[in-house]
Amino acid sequence: MDFQPVSQTVGASKRSFFSWRLWAAGALLAGAAAIGCEGEPPAAPPSKPTVEVSNPIPDSVADFEVFTGRTQAMHYVDIKARVTGELMEMNFKEGEDVKKGQTLFKIDARPYDATLARPTRWSTRRTRTARVCRTSIRAICGRRPPRRKPR
Repeated sequence: MDFQPVSQTVGASKRSFFSWRLWAAGALLAGAAAIGCEGEPPAAPPSKPTVEVSNPIPDSVADFEVFTGRTQAMHYVDIKARVTGELMEMNFKEGEDVKKGQTLFKIDARPYDATLARPTRWSTRRTRTARVCRTSIRAICGRRPPRRKPR
């Protein structure tokens, strides 16, 4: 009987163990490749999608577009009062379009009415005074006083 050293026997069993593993891995790879070559099974035909349908309704649509930005007026108008007084009404809203001839403000008319009535009272008083003077002159002189021509 030949005795071999222990180191050679252990190396041989290791070699056979690795070769067996190598063969098993190769077989698995070959089997996977064979299965992969068959391809995928044919897919089932896709089902028809469900679609909601509605009938069109005839209607008018407001066509508008939205823009962001700044605008500037072409014409500016400054509104200045020609008279002083207390405002009674404001017949428009700020920023609203107004029409030509539209009344914008109403001012308290009482001070103006009083001013307008004052000359009328004075002229009435002067007329009365002149009438009294004429009557007095007639009574004294017995004749009518001469009339002055208006200027």
